[in-house]
Amino acid sequence: MPGRFLPGWLPAVESVCLTGVAQVAHCWLLMHAFTGEARYRDAARLANRFVRRTVSLDGPPETRGGIKGSFPIDGDYAPYEYVSWAAKFAADSLMLEMDTAPSPRIESASYHHRAAERLRTSDLLALALHAHGTVLDVGARDGYHARLLADRFDQVTALVRRATPESSPAPAPPSPACNSPTPSSPRPSRRARPARPSAPA
Repeated sequence: MPGRFLPGWLPAVESVCLTGVAQVAHCWLLMHAFTGEARYRDAARLANRFVRRTVSLDGPPETRGGIKGSFPIDGDYAPYEYVSWAAKFAADSLMLEMDTAPSPRIESASYHHRAAERLRTSDLLALALHAHGTVLDVGARDGYHARLLADRFDQVTALVRRATPESSPAPAPPSPACNSPTPSSPRPSRRARPARPSAPA
């Protein structure tokens, strides 16, 4: 996706704005949630995959895991910069993409052998090619990727996002004692303040 467009959606630059790609992917996932159309979800996954492939886990700690303003780095948007908001938008989009993945109840070994999932897994492992230390797997589901990452990292922490049961009772409303008095409850009477003594003439 070009970083800028001319009228008629013609590309204005050859570089890609990674910040914009992450934001558009997030919007596509929202459209998928609203409409249920798979084309929005599939386009968002491709866009997120592109952004992920530009992230490096090697190099100096100041840029490791960061997201550039543009790809290539000398592109039109924020050239030669790693921008914090790009990482924020990418995280938003990736977490929303996780919510569109199959739930643990329907996940099976065959799911991991689908073409799209194999590409996603290969992207993940490519980022962790020379990895070491610790890694956090958010949304681990059945632990498939956590087990693969365990071959590349010294320590893997896998978190599973569990939905709140529908049967959970709604939180109780605040106690009326914390609110202003209801019309049926008597209002406290105000005491008259004593008059101030007049100043001596």
